[in-house]
Amino acid sequence: CMLSVVSLIHPFFMELPSPCSNDEGSNFFNHQSYAASSSFSIATTTRKPTVHVLLLEVHLEGNLGDEMETSPLLDFLKSNDQYDVDVTAILSGWLEGTEKQLSFRSVREHEKLDRILTWKEALKAPKDVQKHNYDLVVLAPGPWKLCQLKTNLWKNKSVDVLFGGSIIDEQTEPSNDIDMHSCTLERVLEEWNPQLIAVREPLSYQKLQSLSFPATAQTILSADLTHSIQLAPASLEFWKEYYNDPDLYRNMYIVFPRANNAKQSIAFKGRKVVLEVWTEENNNSTVTLQGQNVVFATSSAIEDENMFLDWMYQYYDRFKVHQFVVCNTVEQLFGLISNARHVYTDRYHP
Repeated sequence: CMLSVVSLIHPFFMELPSPCSNDEGSNFFNHQSYAASSSFSIATTTRKPTVHVLLLEVHLEGNLGDEMETSPLLDFLKSNDQYDVDVTAILSGWLEGTEKQLSFRSVREHEKLDRILTWKEALKAPKDVQKHNYDLVVLAPGPWKLCQLKTNLWKNKSVDVLFGGSIIDEQTEPSNDIDMHSCTLERVLEEWNPQLIAVREPLSYQKLQSLSFPATAQTILSADLTHSIQLAPASLEFWKEYYNDPDLYRNMYIVFPRANNAKQSIAFKGRKVVLEVWTEENNNSTVTLQGQNVVFATSSAIEDENMFLDWMYQYYDRFKVHQFVVCNTVEQLFGLISNARHVYTDRYHP
């Protein structure tokens, strides 16, 4: 092998794994990435043992809310003092088209992963490959459709940790080869036998309390991971100053709609914006805002950008272009809301 010769030239190459080796742990899906997964060091001769972690259903489509949840998890895994943690991510497949599943807006997370696979690539693995090829299997943060995952993708395997997600009620319609009616949340957890289930909101936590599944599973209500993301200080300060413009953004009402909910929550009446809102004091109430005092913003371009373009053309005589903000980074998002008079949102993360 050429590498065995090259390694004599410089200690740097000693850290590269040999292409002649057959490490089942890192070759679980017949997919290797030497440069990304290696840890280089010239000064030291000892290496920490490697732990292989598999993340299922990772959302890297560019939604900033997903980034604020997933990035802290990756930081935690990669900051281990005792082990080199090798992380493989299987993309969620939420959007059709591979190019949509891996967005440039989520690049902050890409560098913390050793390899990224689609489900199509992952399912090419031999049928007899089981979970023991990885030291830890984690269901990543996001909305969890557990029956769909268990019956269609992650069959006859275990999941050690369900982390930072919400349990979504699913339509139990039969598929071609599996009767989804036989799938229940309780059966999924019995088969997966997780050690830890950390859900991100009370409704999912309440669902778990009514179930009977292995006592080995610890169930907790997690904290809001969006407060744990490591921001780029210079970028954050830039956006704070940018949105401190008193003529455009400072002291404005920031409204975060979502395209699939906007018709039920927002109405335009003349030059006024009417919001259907929920507050702790009054579960249902209406807020009317003067259009010139509103900025519409989104943390997910892939979901809301087209709606904003439609509104810009449809209501061109009521709103100016600067009143529609597509946030491409978490720093931009925080910079915008730091100068807001008030934030109305159907997302929890802003």
